[in-house]
Amino acid sequence: MFFLFAAPGLMTVQPEVRIMIELLGKPYCVKKPGLRWVCPILMHKRMIVNTWEQPVQLFPERKYPDGVHIDLKNGGKTQLVDPILWVQLIEAGTKQEDGNVLRMVYAIEDWKDAVEENGENALRTHLNNLTVDEVLTAIHSKGKESWWEEIRDYFPGLDGTIKGYGIEAKRLTISDFNWDEKVVEARQKVFEEERSIQLAKLSKTAAKDEVKQRAMESGGLHGEIVKILTQKTYGYEKKEAMDIATKFILYYKAADTKSLIDVRADGGIASIIAGIVAAVRSIKSESSSSAT
Repeated sequence: MFFLFAAPGLMTVQPEVRIMIELLGKPYCVKKPGLRWVCPILMHKRMIVNTWEQPVQLFPERKYPDGVHIDLKNGGKTQLVDPILWVQLIEAGTKQEDGNVLRMVYAIEDWKDAVEENGENALRTHLNNLTVDEVLTAIHSKGKESWWEEIRDYFPGLDGTIKGYGIEAKRLTISDFNWDEKVVEARQKVFEEERSIQLAKLSKTAAKDEVKQRAMESGGLHGEIVKILTQKTYGYEKKEAMDIATKFILYYKAADTKSLIDVRADGGIASIIAGIVAAVRSIKSESSSSAT
């Protein structure tokens, strides 16, 4: 007979939850994980509290069916995609958790609605004080996990408010931003201008590199010049001779590409180049004669 009376009061409490039990309509105890029993007539479950990190959706579709556009500083609008504030029971797994379960159940009628409202107000106000560039910089440098630290620093009272419900905020994630068309057009223009400047720089560098590459590909001419300059007639060391030969070929090849490469000859290099030209022509003439 007793078993039939007691059986309905048996319950299994899972490791990740705590159950707030009331006796005659008043807080009585918090049931921890394991097989537990409550008096089926005098006691009842008031609320099951999850101790694991859990999401609170901000700006949910049920409240904002047409979406929410946030006005940014200095113009521009954006719409947030899946902004979620992740919260957890304070001091879960410790002796102090019972007090936080009580606060979570009784401090406010619906803690999720309260966290949602406070989180939305804080996030909206924070973004209202950021420009488009500042938001883009935050996204690029910190990613989608960074927003809680941003709001916590900006609204120190928000953290205390949420903790007053027996829970603490762990992170705030925003999957993406849907930008207003005007913002997209303006950013596209900036992107195109930056890309044009970058392409111009690359083209200028490529032109110089092409001239240098063509000079290096003229290995036979370069080698002959070095050979001439290292002869007793001129007496240059090989390293210096190679430098002079490179400058000469760059100047010589620049005429083909009409590149503005200024190679100034100093220290008698002008007369040396004239001698090199004559010597190279002589070498080519001798090669042609022997070939015939």
